[in-house]
Amino acid sequence: PAREVRSLGGGARSAVWLQIKADICGRVFRVPACTEAAAQGAALLAGWGSGLIAHGEVPPPREAAAYAPDPALAARAEAAHGRYRRLYAALKPLFSDEVLD
Repeated sequence: PAREVRSLGGGARSAVWLQIKADICGRVFRVPACTEAAAQGAALLAGWGSGLIAHGEVPPPREAAAYAPDPALAARAEAAHGRYRRLYAALKPLFSDEVLD
């Protein structure tokens, strides 16, 4: 699995949301300084694919922020997920079509 995640777009604008995702996933979430990182990445891929840009010519992206997981919150999230899975398994029989009729 990936050790870190690059977050782009609207979801990358919320520090709270990024921290929650980092805690739950147990991964560092990094936000690039470039607000149009997806377009920049597409342009780089086109340059690499066409041979106009060599891989070594592009510096790594600048980072605006990084969100590291909080081990205590990650443990709480894991415990909550365990409760969710047990509850879902217990309630799953109620999801049948017969109950809805």
